[in-house]
Amino acid sequence: MKSIARLGVATLCCSALLVASAGRAHAQKCEASKLSTAGKHYQCRMNAESKAVKKAAPVDGLAKCSTKYSKKWAKAESVGGCPVAGDDAVIEALVDGMTDALTLSLIPAPPANDAARKCGASKLKGGGKYASCRLKVHSKNVKSGKPLDFLKCDDKLTKTFSKADASGGIDCPTSGDAGAVNTSTTADADLVAATIAGPTTTTTTTTTITMPVVEIGTLIYSEDFTETDGQPWPAPWVVAGGVETADILANRARFRPTVTGYSLARMHLPGSEQDVDLRATVEWLDFETQGLGFYARQNGGHLQLTPTHGQGYAIFVEGFTGTDGVGVWKEIDGNEISLNINYGLPIDIMTGVPHHIRFRAYQNDASSTRLLAKAWAVGSPEPATWNVDHIDNDPILQNLSDGYALDAWYSGNVGPPDEFQFVDDVEIREIQNPLLGISAVNTIQETFIFTEGPHWRSATGELLFTDIAGNTIYSLTPPSTINVFRTPSDNANGLATALNGDLLAAEHGTRRLSRTDGVGTITTVADMFGGLSLNSPNDIEVRSDGTIYFTDPPFGINPGDQELAFNGVFRVDTGSTLTAEWMAPLTRRPNGIVLSPDESRLYVSDTIIDDVTVFTVLPDGSLGASSTFAAGVDQADGMCVDSGGNVYVAASTGIEVYAPDGMQWGTIVFPRVPSNCGFGGAGATTLYVTAREGLYSVDMVVPGIL
Repeated sequence: MKSIARLGVATLCCSALLVASAGRAHAQKCEASKLSTAGKHYQCRMNAESKAVKKAAPVDGLAKCSTKYSKKWAKAESVGGCPVAGDDAVIEALVDGMTDALTLSLIPAPPANDAARKCGASKLKGGGKYASCRLKVHSKNVKSGKPLDFLKCDDKLTKTFSKADASGGIDCPTSGDAGAVNTSTTADADLVAATIAGPTTTTTTTTTITMPVVEIGTLIYSEDFTETDGQPWPAPWVVAGGVETADILANRARFRPTVTGYSLARMHLPGSEQDVDLRATVEWLDFETQGLGFYARQNGGHLQLTPTHGQGYAIFVEGFTGTDGVGVWKEIDGNEISLNINYGLPIDIMTGVPHHIRFRAYQNDASSTRLLAKAWAVGSPEPATWNVDHIDNDPILQNLSDGYALDAWYSGNVGPPDEFQFVDDVEIREIQNPLLGISAVNTIQETFIFTEGPHWRSATGELLFTDIAGNTIYSLTPPSTINVFRTPSDNANGLATALNGDLLAAEHGTRRLSRTDGVGTITTVADMFGGLSLNSPNDIEVRSDGTIYFTDPPFGINPGDQELAFNGVFRVDTGSTLTAEWMAPLTRRPNGIVLSPDESRLYVSDTIIDDVTVFTVLPDGSLGASSTFAAGVDQADGMCVDSGGNVYVAASTGIEVYAPDGMQWGTIVFPRVPSNCGFGGAGATTLYVTAREGLYSVDMVVPGIL
């Protein structure tokens, strides 16, 4: 979790689902009336369709249903305190959709004989009774405020369908019907409830599409070679050796080697970076005889042909072996050594077709470097996986800061090469492994039950964290002074700071998101959605404008107590409206939640699916496209981010650290299984980690986002 506090005041109501107390009873009566009317209207329509199926006749009773219940609807509105326009059309559209959906679900194809028609009619009748049952239960709940109990409806439906299957003949389906209608009508009833609950509760649907490519690191050099044709490569490029031609043609750099026993042309670009991400667009005019390399940590030398012998790491793309290959190489004292070449490429590199190449080289730890390489055709999306991923520990090349080089190689050794190689769109970004130079793990205390929610409070210079099972919120004054902040805490889990400085807490015991002001007064931000209790709010994130995001898995309740038909990610906007941004299926468990430093992306971990999903954040705070950010994160839990956009995920293995584009940097291992993390301390360079009975810290190099 993180929280970004800014000066200003935001007013959030205790619950986005509650109306003013003075009109509450009247509003409940209105809602109950509409539910009852909707249920009768629904049942009428289902019976009309059932009769039509029996007779194999057109459905002609629907108009009577509409006329009959439109009058009741109008009467309900005239009582007062109810919306006065649009409801008739809304409920009409809803029941149209429900009956049509059930008809299609229960009668997959037009009836072929009397037995099939009887079977279909029986099931339609059962489905109609079940829907009415659920609506009546919800109507009673609106009046009394008691929890919903749909089990009787479920049992009744199952028995009705079992009977229909047993007597319906060979044309009746024999399995899955009860589940299908149960799912359909459950969703229908919840949809009606959410619709009539009022405008303060809204739902949105997230479309899963390919996310835009996220950049990593800081851009330090780019070149598009726009000089006049015939001009040399622009400074600071210099000829390192072996070059027969190196000039500009049609806004691209071209070059080819002078033929020798080893025909290699090298252009050098001075630099002083250690860890980089290199990209370029390349094209070969005779790929079967050519190869191209792009070096990092390159000292400017050129093999054995110059007084200073070359060294460095490189991506090398080659076609002269008869099989296309992308590999990583190293050069030591002028000798080039192949490290790892992938000849099983998913693409066919062709002569005259531009391709993108990408090479990433960074210090993996004090004694090894990680090398990643990939190539793909221009116009195709960049592949998520690398063609080559290799670790090298040659001591000569570790922890070096140096320049770059582009190589063009020709496999012939008689006569000049016939064709050029072209290079364009060169881009170099400096990257930093956030795990380099960090301290050993420091144990602060290991006497708790289940710690969670580490959250730094800049205003007081303290870390707050929770012990869920211990029903307590604690405070840590660095380095090791721990005091009770609040007990009981209502089994608080995640913590965050609201825009005005209030403390936000995700409480399992009360199934709510709470707010504690400066004098200790606790109020409710959200505890219900669509008239139903939340599951058990888990983790919280606050945007710089005061928008609140939180996850709502069922971890803090018994399975039979869940009222919502989904596990959600919710948003409370600056106007106090509660929105379900992601209504995840019950098979998922949204858990940790955190924004990227620029607040353009929202990360959500899933402890059951073991992944992290990333959503685009739209200007109004709603969520847009989504994709999988990281997969295979065992028991993915709470998260935090640093100023470089790196994402830290609590997992069974430790704190897994990922670059903004999803590449995994590595793991920080702790004595116990981590549950969450958060940055704090002077300069935000201390990583605090909660892990079961313990609270731990690690001194980092890259500062975090508070």
